[in-house]
Amino acid sequence: MALPSGSPVAMSVADPTTGTQQDVIAGATPGNVALFTEAMPATLVVGTSTGAAQANSPTMPAVAAKTNYVCGFTVTGGGATSATAVTVTLSDGTLTFNFMINIPVGVAVPMTPLVVQFKQPIPASAVNTAWTLTVPTFGSGNTAASSNIWGYVR
Repeated sequence: MALPSGSPVAMSVADPTTGTQQDVIAGATPGNVALFTEAMPATLVVGTSTGAAQANSPTMPAVAAKTNYVCGFTVTGGGATSATAVTVTLSDGTLTFNFMINIPVGVAVPMTPLVVQFKQPIPASAVNTAWTLTVPTFGSGNTAASSNIWGYVR
């Protein structure tokens, strides 16, 4: 679905209880919000992991006789005592995608968030296959790191 041009704020949200996708578009005036609803193609799946100075690996777990489709993921957090670059890996065991992120020096300095939204959901390479987002530790002194993965299974 195409969002109306000129929309200053647009965000898609999913209701896990009803399975509907809602595109929320905020207009130029406060309180002017329009909702557009379209059916989710299947069951929403969300994985999340959080922790400081540790690896985080949220997953979309394997489901018997069903295929996982990854739609996107985020990685956020703060810096560490030393600046470094780490590789975030999205994989189903056969398909693998790598993304490099920079972790800034300074435990109170936020990193630039990595937000990936695939234009078309990516199916797992086979039925009953999990997607895993592997995020290595940001380093010593890190006080916050969070990662999320989302998609659907059908």
